[in-house]
Amino acid sequence: MNVKSRLLTSGNPKAEIWRFLRYFLHGPTIETLIQEIQSVKGYEADVKKQAEQIAYSIRQAEEYFKASDNVSLITRPLLLYYGIATLSRALVLLKRNGEYSLDYLRKKRKHKHHGLSHDDFDNLPSKSVGDFFGKIYCKVNTKDNTRLA
Repeated sequence: MNVKSRLLTSGNPKAEIWRFLRYFLHGPTIETLIQEIQSVKGYEADVKKQAEQIAYSIRQAEEYFKASDNVSLITRPLLLYYGIATLSRALVLLKRNGEYSLDYLRKKRKHKHHGLSHDDFDNLPSKSVGDFFGKIYCKVNTKDNTRLA
């Protein structure tokens, strides 16, 4: 699969760019692209997971950019930053192996993150909304690695 660049001419370039980025939401196509770019054979489950993370990153980035259109200048730079950072994560996941995914980096304690954390959603006693929300919690990580729960 060869990926080529081309000149875009459009009355709405923003919409056109997102249309092209949605190409990366199709799992099987992106799985093939990951295998070609990274020269990996096998590891189907890992490649599938990485393709899913790329798709989630692109969806999240689009949401950040859309949200930035609806807020004041006070908040807009933060949403644009998160949108760019999330698109960058998709690109890293496409070009690098799974050791660059956030969940892998967290397991290796190489990514000190903030925000929501969760217990294992796959092992919920039931798939109810209550169980899902019951597993979400927030941790505050400080610079000296102490945790406030």
